[in-house]
Amino acid sequence: MFHPLTHTSTLPKQFTYPFHYEAHPICIKVAKELQHKIEEWQCPHSEQGKMYGVLIVKNQEGQLGSLWAYSGNPCKNLRTEYFVPTIFDVLSPDNFFKTGENELNRINEKIDYLERAGKLNAIKEEMAKQKIQMEEAISKQQNKNRIQKEKRFLQRKEAKETLSEKEYQTLEAKLSHESQQDKRLLKQVKTTSQTLYDNTQKSIDKLQQDIDDLKKERHQKSIALQQRIFEQYQMLNAHGETKNLLDIFTDFNSSQPPAGSGDCAAPRLLQYAYRHQMQPLAMAEFWWGKSPKTVIRKQGCFYPSCRSKCEPILSHMLQGLNVENNPIHNKKGLHVEIIFEDDAIIIINKPAGMLSVPGKENQTSVVEDLRQLRPDLKDLWIAHRLDMATSGLIIVAKNETYYKNIQKQFIERKVKKRYEAILDGIIRKDYGKINLPLRVDIDNRPHQQVCYEHGKPALTIWKVIKVENKQTRISFFPITGRTHQLRVHAAHPDGLNTPIIGDELYGTKSKRLMLHAAHIEFIHPLSQRKVTFESKPLFDR
Repeated sequence: MFHPLTHTSTLPKQFTYPFHYEAHPICIKVAKELQHKIEEWQCPHSEQGKMYGVLIVKNQEGQLGSLWAYSGNPCKNLRTEYFVPTIFDVLSPDNFFKTGENELNRINEKIDYLERAGKLNAIKEEMAKQKIQMEEAISKQQNKNRIQKEKRFLQRKEAKETLSEKEYQTLEAKLSHESQQDKRLLKQVKTTSQTLYDNTQKSIDKLQQDIDDLKKERHQKSIALQQRIFEQYQMLNAHGETKNLLDIFTDFNSSQPPAGSGDCAAPRLLQYAYRHQMQPLAMAEFWWGKSPKTVIRKQGCFYPSCRSKCEPILSHMLQGLNVENNPIHNKKGLHVEIIFEDDAIIIINKPAGMLSVPGKENQTSVVEDLRQLRPDLKDLWIAHRLDMATSGLIIVAKNETYYKNIQKQFIERKVKKRYEAILDGIIRKDYGKINLPLRVDIDNRPHQQVCYEHGKPALTIWKVIKVENKQTRISFFPITGRTHQLRVHAAHPDGLNTPIIGDELYGTKSKRLMLHAAHIEFIHPLSQRKVTFESKPLFDR
């Protein structure tokens, strides 16, 4: 599992910061060697691909080499003996997982029998028949009673004309008795039918309660089993300290670890290195194989570690290593450029790498920078936002009234915007439209994914400006304004299938994301006249 390096290269001075990085040249070379091996093993391209990781290490003898890992389960034909093992093998026949899984399967079989193959459906069908029979019986008795009532009405009418008072009273008593008898019969039909229906409902309620009890038991056993599994993941760090996943996520102020925590490539690589007294030097993770339908993954591209599962784990495992600083925190000297100002609004150029509004971490934002530039302004209302990695035009209102006016224009889609981008590839068509609904990737925020079931509508019109050097300069006209809309629409296979240069989330990291908000047009909140502002892409300066 230790692969000696066959080439020499300048080693990094610090270990890779796994959530924002450019793959080190030595990692790129090793990754290409691994990719060549995967191709040799003829892993089927029909299977969905996966993330692979490479870790550059120095062993106890001072020899440089690499470790390889894959996330999750191996694909078919993969030579697993070349990769570091899982941290905890749940499929091992001699551990508790199989016993716990068998218990859950037995409960599932009981639930399945009661719900589908057993009594519940049969009783519900019987109950449906009873309801129809009950309604028919009641309706039949009601019709019979109505006919009898009409007959009694005619009898009374005729009797008043032909019978004496005494004879009429005798007839009336008889007819009233018949009326009461009909009412009793109807009530009896209703009571009998309802009693039968209620008894059937009680049988259903009892079965449903049994099913609910089994599901509750299954849920409790499943949680207990999952927690016991998480306890087996004893994660090391460079100090030699050990913590299980439950403690790691608790210390990170996070909830229960997501399913699959600890089974990504990065934790496996570091765990193996620590266990065998190897010194981690650099790491990179790449995607290989078929891309999922919803999440954007390009074969051979390097990606940062996932946040939901790996951030708490790696925060513990990297302790004791000399790790690169988060490059986001290194963005010093960034300032907005004011290109227009009047009594109502300020139009600024936001540089790439700056947040639009203050975030959780101590990072520079448009709001904070403007307050430094213009301490005389008490109110600053950001009318819309750009991704941190995107540069370009932003409207800032000077009070809440102007802000609401501009916000209303955005809501009504009266604001016209144009973005300019450079794509990492050639687009053959001249223009087109992309309509792919988007939602946040819950397991890997802030990534967005295409989702036709729960996604919000996202529509983009595009037009090619020019193609040169195997790159395409393009204009985007977003009709909607979803998070990462242009980035996903550019990179997704059902969009342009060509990521924006520098997009580390959906393509390949570079010096910066080549995306700029170059044009904005709206109705001025004071003059009520159309105003237009243009900005040359900052990546061209």
